[in-house]
Amino acid sequence: MHNVWLVVKNIGKLPAEDLNVTVNPELKTATGVKLAETIFSEPFAFFPPQKEFRSFINLSPDFLSEESPSEYEFTVSYKWKGSEKLNEAKYRINVSNYKKALFRDEKGIKDIVEGINNLIRAIKDFKNRK
Repeated sequence: MHNVWLVVKNIGKLPAEDLNVTVNPELKTATGVKLAETIFSEPFAFFPPQKEFRSFINLSPDFLSEESPSEYEFTVSYKWKGSEKLNEAKYRINVSNYKKALFRDEKGIKDIVEGINNLIRAIKDFKNRK
């Protein structure tokens, strides 16, 4: 099973200020929380060179489900340290080919939780039979 991560890294030589990351359509994490409601709800005031931030999004079977979007557009906006000019870069990511991968049919988080709950019920039923 594979994890899906959102990775933001300052590959420049200068610190970035007011770093903001948005995605369209809205990206939800494994817990159902929108990305915009996580650490990305406010711009990063300071983001040093080579700094990398990783945020877990979901397990691949859930992220690549038939109901999930096949394309996302990420917008990254920032200012270089000491500059007032706002820079913006857009990155379009299409995951439709990954939806066809073999691991797509593996169990996701919801399936795992359901399995654990079934085990708990079975153990309780077994204990109650005594």
